[in-house]
Amino acid sequence: MPRQRTIDRRTLFQETERLIMDEGYHSFHFKALSERLGVARSTIYNYYAKKEELVTAYMLDKLEQVFSQLDEADRQTDFSVRIRAYIRVWVQQASVHQAFDIFPVMDHHASAQVEINVEQLQQYLGQLGSRAYTLIEDGKRVGAIRGDLPTHGITRMLMVAVQAPDPSLSEEEWVETIYNIFLNGIKRP
Repeated sequence: MPRQRTIDRRTLFQETERLIMDEGYHSFHFKALSERLGVARSTIYNYYAKKEELVTAYMLDKLEQVFSQLDEADRQTDFSVRIRAYIRVWVQQASVHQAFDIFPVMDHHASAQVEINVEQLQQYLGQLGSRAYTLIEDGKRVGAIRGDLPTHGITRMLMVAVQAPDPSLSEEEWVETIYNIFLNGIKRP
């Protein structure tokens, strides 16, 4: 059976993510990816000249998905619905956090395209932090979150919580657990 000559971008990014999560960035290479995709290595090179180009393009795509979902969450006017939606997005996209663990070890100057992608990624990461900060500030403004706690601290704790899911809970149970801890506390009612 001849190997495919084209690759669907979504499939390429999904397999890129799986390979990075399974094997780590240092073990990520086009040969392993081409085997997973059932294509010749040269097929991947038709799209990306270097692994850093592919990985940064994948990261940009993931963040664009996150922003699209957060835009939808921001349409909610009720803060409790909005923060639940944010938590759900962050839980569903937890692989983004794992993928960004490789960012510091990646060669940011591997090519001109990588440099462009890295600059965009840094802007996106700043925007992501700003959106989380704004969410917490909005919660304080409407009285849903205590005003005496530092916003940065609350934001960091929330982001750490979504990165460490409890495997004994379903995704929705984890979302509700995080929501209840952050909005209602752990004290007995």
